[in-house]
Amino acid sequence: MHELSRVLIVDDEPDIRNLVHEILEDEGYNVTTADGGEAARKASRVRRPDLILLDLEMPQMDGFQTINRIRSNKLYSDLPIFALTAHAMLDNKEVIEKHGFNGIITKPINTASLAFKIQKTLRRN
Repeated sequence: MHELSRVLIVDDEPDIRNLVHEILEDEGYNVTTADGGEAARKASRVRRPDLILLDLEMPQMDGFQTINRIRSNKLYSDLPIFALTAHAMLDNKEVIEKHGFNGIITKPINTASLAFKIQKTLRRN
């Protein structure tokens, strides 16, 4: 089912990237990482992911700017993108959806919740 699904993790913190990478690799996903918005845009152009996990707070280009740039390409308009954030106040569905995200993953990462949300989203596509 999701063995060949490609997930791109975008976070400026190596510990978060490594943790999420390990969780998703153990779930059978093909995982790529990027340390910022520009690296994410380049990685997604090289090989289109099936889903992106995008940190909201990054230097240079934050998650909101990054999703706007990714979504501006019509090829990526339907690509599932989840916000990654440690801020509970951003756990507001309307704010997240208004910016084009399909959902939110809060930090600290809950392994079961992360795996469930990704599996559910990819199964629909």
